Order: sequence, then structure tokens, then C-alpha cells
Amino acid sequence: MKEELQEVKEELQEVKKGNEQACEAVRRFEELIEEKNENVTLQGNDTISDKTETKLAKELNIIKKQVEGIQKRIENLGKKWEERENEMDEYITKKVFEIIKEKEERVRRKNNLVMHNIEEPNNMNEKELYDHDLAVCMDIFGNEIGERIEEGEIVDIARLGKKEEEGENQNRRPRCLLIKMKEPEKKWSIIKNAKKIKTTRKN
Repeated sequence: MKEELQEVKEELQEVKKGNEQACEAVRRFEELIEEKNENVTLQGNDTISDKTETKLAKELNIIKKQVEGIQKRIENLGKKWEERENEMDEYITKKVFEIIKEKEERVRRKNNLVMHNIEEPNNMNEKELYDHDLAVCMDIFGNEIGERIEEGEIVDIARLGKKEEEGENQNRRPRCLLIKMKEPEKKWSIIKNAKKIKTTRKN
């Protein structure tokens, strides 16, 4: 985006330079007109010499070409500027969306707690595993770290990652346990006392 804006800036400078050249050509043309008027006054007639007429026509042609060139540059610059505006709008919209998404993710994660090495039985369905994990967490928080958990303070519990089928790996480690707390204060209280939790949990 920075390179594109620099390109537009350089184009503006070129237009400015071309405009200055056109103004200089106009000034020269005005001088020729003034010179012609002086000749007419001195000669007492309004006849323009062939040399002066040719010079005027040449200068006028130069001015026309410079003005046409400036007009084309301005048209191109307008198109480029419109393109850059659209790109800038898209860029800003994308960045704003990313910032909002990041903030939403931070808010979503601020109540999350992850526990490792919590036994994961193989012979349970999804509902049974959920109840098992909830009971283990309540036991750990209440009996091991002395953090009383009221009903509803744990919003959700889920295992992270894909579960390995029984027999795929006899030495597999249990998946991490994601615990969503209702309030972040409870989460940090648990983390503060996490050193009291046993290294592994097995029935």
C-alpha cells in the first residue's frame, strides 16, 4: 500500500511539473503577443510578419500539446487515485475486521483454562466423558487446591484435538482438557494455586 501511494505522489509531482512547463509556454506566448502589438504600434499597421506568425503558431502548438498531456495525466491520476482509495478501503476494512476478531478471541479466551495429564478413559461415549471430566475437575479444584466451585461456574469442558482409537498407541497421552470458566477471577485463582495439583490424575 505504501508503494502505491508513493506512485500517486510521484505522478502528482509530474503533473505539477508539466503544469509549470505549460505556464511557462503561456508566458512566452503572451510575450510574443505583446511583441507583436508593439510592432504593430511602431509600424502603424496591424500586419503580422510571417516570422512572428510562424513563431506564434509554434508556441501555440507547444502549449496545446502540453495542456493535452496534462489533461491525460490528470485523467490517469484520477483513475489511479480511485483505485488506491478502493484498495485503502479494503485494507482498512480488513485490518478493522482482524482487530475486532483478535479482541473477540481475547475476550473468549480470557476465561479459558487448560489442564494436562487428566486421565481420558477409552470406554466412554461423549456424554460420559464430559461427566467424568467435570467430576474430576470439581474434585481437583475443591479437594486439591481448596477452590470451591459453585454450580454453573464451569461453563463448558472439552478435550482438545482428535482422539486416538484404542490400540493405535498404547502409550498415548490423554488429550488436553479445555475448561471454560464463567468468570476470569475464578480462573486466575485456580492458576494461582495450580502448584497444589498432582502431576497426573488416575482413577
